[in-house]
Amino acid sequence: MTVVAKPKIILVVGGVLIIIGIGATVYQSQTTIDNQASKQQNQFEGMTILDILVSIVLVIGLGSLVVGMLYLIKSRGKTS
Repeated sequence: MTVVAKPKIILVVGGVLIIIGIGATVYQSQTTIDNQASKQQNQFEGMTILDILVSIVLVIGLGSLVVGMLYLIKSRGKTS
């Protein structure tokens, strides 16, 4: 039971982090679109701290999904 619980927890945490990252990206994209309509400029504004944090959250989420899947596959092979 504990061997299977660890991959499930890792997968759930990874999924939640990915959902948070995608939600933040969508919110930021909508805010950028709204701001561009009022500014009417096409200048590169650089990466903000929110961009960096969203990237980190998405990388950690994807990494934990990979690790969780590896644990899950490994534990399934042992129980068979």
